[in-house]
Amino acid sequence: MRFIDTFSYHKENPDVSLDEYVRSKRIELGKSLDEKEKIYLDTKYWIHFRDVILGRAENGALVDSYELLSSLCDKGIAICPISEDIFYEITKQVDENTLSASLELIDRLSQGVSLLSQAERIQSEILHFFHRYTYDPEDLHPLENLVWTKICYSIGTHLPHNTAFPPGDELLIQKSFFDQVWNATLSELCELIGYDAVNNVPRMPDLSCLLNEDAEAERKKNLKFKEIFT
Repeated sequence: MRFIDTFSYHKENPDVSLDEYVRSKRIELGKSLDEKEKIYLDTKYWIHFRDVILGRAENGALVDSYELLSSLCDKGIAICPISEDIFYEITKQVDENTLSASLELIDRLSQGVSLLSQAERIQSEILHFFHRYTYDPEDLHPLENLVWTKICYSIGTHLPHNTAFPPGDELLIQKSFFDQVWNATLSELCELIGYDAVNNVPRMPDLSCLLNEDAEAERKKNLKFKEIFT
């Protein structure tokens, strides 16, 4: 991972708060994506395309689709942004070779772009709605420019806080740390923290079995369609 040295810049701009700086980077990113086509792939296709680059795919149409899509992304015409859901699904892989190939694929097709985490998107939408009806709406940036982040922040923007440093120094560290991770690829991050750490990222519990059991129980209660509404 290459070192991103922004210490001097932030030291010369101490009056910019962390929230202001993070927001400005997201807006800048959002504007840069205005002219690009966004193509959203579900986990199935990320896995299929991973198999293509590993030489496992025998479906010619799938290979052709990958070659076309990768060409569009390489030329800057399109991107395939991920989300926290895709991150969690892809990083379930325990085989280091397939996980590594998947991360390299995501880095290439996403061009390093992700949607904000769900919690951050909700927060942005609420604040955007509030400011729209409280202040001059012309001063607002379009909401579609506020929902993007870089790929290593797809599961949330986590930065050092409550350190032993004075407030001014902590702010400098926070903004410089943000820049370092903002410019990193998923592959670089995983190499830095280790694949075991990626596999052990905290996740929501798998509720599929419980949901299936509840659905089956309800199905047995209502054997006829009309009974559901009576």
